Parts: sequence; structure tokens; C-alpha cells
Amino acid sequence: MKKILPFLLLFILLFPLSAYASFLEKARNTLTVQYHTLLCNIDKEKGDEQNCTKPSKRITKNRLRIIASVKTGKNKHLSVSLNIRGHIDLPKLSKKWRITFSQQSLDKLNNRQIDRENETAIKDNKFHIGLKYRFSSHKNMEFFTKFSFKVHRPFGPYQELGIKKRFPFPKYNFTIYTRGDIYYYFVQRYIAKSVELNFIKPLNNVYTVAQANDWDANADNHHEKRLTNHLKLHHHFNKRNHLTYWVSYSSVAKHEGNYRQDWQALSVSYIHNLSKWFYIQTIPRIVQRHENRYRNDYELSVSFGMLLGI
Repeated sequence: MKKILPFLLLFILLFPLSAYASFLEKARNTLTVQYHTLLCNIDKEKGDEQNCTKPSKRITKNRLRIIASVKTGKNKHLSVSLNIRGHIDLPKLSKKWRITFSQQSLDKLNNRQIDRENETAIKDNKFHIGLKYRFSSHKNMEFFTKFSFKVHRPFGPYQELGIKKRFPFPKYNFTIYTRGDIYYYFVQRYIAKSVELNFIKPLNNVYTVAQANDWDANADNHHEKRLTNHLKLHHHFNKRNHLTYWVSYSSVAKHEGNYRQDWQALSVSYIHNLSKWFYIQTIPRIVQRHENRYRNDYELSVSFGMLLGI
């Protein structure tokens, strides 16, 4: 599958939109109906005569985001990745339990730029499935625990305890978003931790400035601690086109606890929405890494995203 993804992306980029937009929409609608019908049948109460071709709103809130990416950089080497993020709510079985599944690449910066819900403490690119229990969940806060494991060997099951909280300040048109997670890996017997802190300030209807900070510590990586900072300017052209200018800086600390520069990057993310459910994202990037004596490395990633659901 990974071998043909670059050719699929190239086909999508070069072929006229009018020629494939209708096909993509029909394929997506068919998959969505099958997806929701399956969930409806699983969640149907005994003796329920509900027509699963028109499932409840709680069922149709289930979404699945699939992002196929191709990245080229040093030596013109092509790397292909697949990012998946989704959940299944079954309201009649339980309003607090949720089935989750995810997959992301090993490129942490690319994950951050193409997937808002990426997990900084996850160190592999395997497919994960989990069972999540929400102690509390409302518009601005979620407190949860999740048991998850890799589908492929080694399975590496882990337990996650996390909290997400949004602090809106309507008077100042300003928002603070925070997230904290603790992961316990049962087989390896170590703990990983991550904290995220974001400041978001709309300047007007076109521009929004944001400052994001990610910190994670992974005992399996010899207690390595990493702090990554991003300064972003969002440029909303219109409903179909969106630009984000990124300045990123990452530092790392070993046993001694002193942070030192590891890499820095300048990026531009351009998203073109083909429709409400499909988009193409292009990210040219200049990266300077400690391991390369901070020489300029030029990278380009192209992603095609699809939203399944609703």
C-alpha cells in the first residue's frame, strides 16, 4: 500500500479536480453510510426497530480522519506515511466509553503540522487501538483514561491518564489551550509524560497568531526530556485556502537536566480544501539540526486528507 501512495497523491494533484471530485464524494458517502450502519447495528438495543440507514445523531458524530503523506528531503529520498485518527462512540452502550484508534509517523514536526491531535509521547509509527473512559467531558474540558496497545508486535500495551482544558477569555478575544498526559507502559515498565500549552489570539478575520509549547519526557529514552516551541501565524484566505507560517525551535535535555538546542525550522503550510471532506496540504520546510552542524536541510511534504463521517 505504501508503495502506491506517492503515485496516488501525484495523480490527485495533476488530474483535474472536476474529473475526480464526483468520484471521491460518492466513494466517501458510501463508506460513511457503511461505517455508521455498522456502528448503529452494534449499538442497537434489543428489540429496537431503528432504521440503521438513518442512525442517530450520536452515531453520526463518529469521525475518522485519514492523511496520506509523502515527504522528500536530503538525497531526494521519498518517505511515505499514513496518519489515522478516529473514535467510535456507542451512546446506548455507554456515554462515557469510547473506542479510539490512531497512527502517526516518526517525524514529530510533520505530525504536529498535519495532525492537531498528534501524541508527542508516542515513539512509534504503528497502528494503535484503545478503550477510552471519560470521567468528565464538556465543551472546554475533558478528563479521561485510556488503555491502548499496538496492533502489530510487539504489542506494548499502555495506560494513559490525560486532561484537556480550554480557557477562553471572550473579553480579550484570547484562548489558552492546555493538555497533560501520563503514559504507563506495562511490558517495558516505564512512564512517559507530556504537556502541551497553546496561546491563541485572533488579530482580525484574516490573521490569527498562536504560540505552542510541547514538553515530553520518555523514560525509555534514557529519561530524555524535550521542549519544542512553535510560533505560528494563520492566514485565512477564504474557505478553500489557508496558509500557516511556522517558526519552530526544539531543545533536548539528558541526565544532567540542561537543555541544549537540537533543531530549528522555518515552514509554510498551505491547505487547499477540495471540498468539505477532502484537502491537499503542502509544506516546504528548512530545517537546521544539531547532528548536521545546523546546515540547511530542505524538505517538502505533500499530504492528502480525507474526513469520513457526518
